[in-house]
Amino acid sequence: MRRTATSQSNVFNVSVYALSLKSASPVTFNGQSADVYVTINNSGGNISQSAVPHYGTTSSSGTVTINSNGTFDSSITINAEVIIVAAGQDPSNSANVLCYGGAQQTTLSGTASAFSSSAPSGYPSSSTYPAGGFYPRPVHSAPMHSHLVQPATCSTDVATPVSPVASADAKSAPTAKSSTATTTFTPVAVRCVSAVSAQ
Repeated sequence: MRRTATSQSNVFNVSVYALSLKSASPVTFNGQSADVYVTINNSGGNISQSAVPHYGTTSSSGTVTINSNGTFDSSITINAEVIIVAAGQDPSNSANVLCYGGAQQTTLSGTASAFSSSAPSGYPSSSTYPAGGFYPRPVHSAPMHSHLVQPATCSTDVATPVSPVASADAKSAPTAKSSTATTTFTPVAVRCVSAVSAQ
């Protein structure tokens, strides 16, 4: 996510810089085993197609408001791309793509979510990062779903996907439907894994 200031000191515009999700296991697509990727790459070429493949043009943005009680409210509209490839194949090679297209637009909104000004252990550090760190732990509400984002854990070796777990600051959410996804972010030299639970 990228934050930019507005005329109000506690309100920020945000946009999704990059997102890369992969199905936890293959699915069947047109009679064959396939992997499903959901991606956003609005990095202007700073993140390569090989790192986060994306074949269309999408824009995902919204606002974050920092509250005086140390929480934040947010509303972010997500426009991602779904890429389906034969199981085990590289999605950045267009020859492997069985199908791609825009995912259903989703608006995530939340109130009184927690955040920290300190990075989680192992988070990548760079002198090019702006001051005023903001590491959110939002609970977003979307139609029929709530999303708990577990802060990334980072290391310099190959990461193993982790299962999402509820945290003490998680709000209660409907449990009629449940699914999980694993998010892997790959900065220049560090791999971070964050779990997202959709209920």
